Amino acid sequence: VKAEQQKIKDEKAAAKAATSKAKVKFYESAKLTQLMTELKAMKAQDSTMKCIVFSNFTSFLNLAMAAMKHSDAGFRAVRVDGSMDVKTRQKQLQIFRTDARVSILVMSLKAGSHGLNLTCANNVVLCEPWW
Repeated sequence: VKAEQQKIKDEKAAAKAATSKAKVKFYESAKLTQLMTELKAMKAQDSTMKCIVFSNFTSFLNLAMAAMKHSDAGFRAVRVDGSMDVKTRQKQLQIFRTDARVSILVMSLKAGSHGLNLTCANNVVLCEPWW
């Protein structure tokens, strides 16, 4: 019971950290629409899918999180970006690895470039060209 309570606390803290910067209004765009289409297709193909969504822009990460929140697909996501301290990043990654309800990790490219090993993910979406 204590482990489950701690997991819930960690999940709430992670959600608060991801949305604490600013309240983001949800706006439709071609990129967000395509991202949501791809995520829904992945989930339809495999209901246990785990996907990492990379973006160069933290403002796009905010919009992607808002789009997932407004989606009728019931996505649960965690976020990792450069503004988070190491402890918060590790908590978010641990939630993504271990919580079957969390299927999406939204991450900035630069925050995920050092020593990241997420073999639990079976899909990756790059929202902007990197190379």
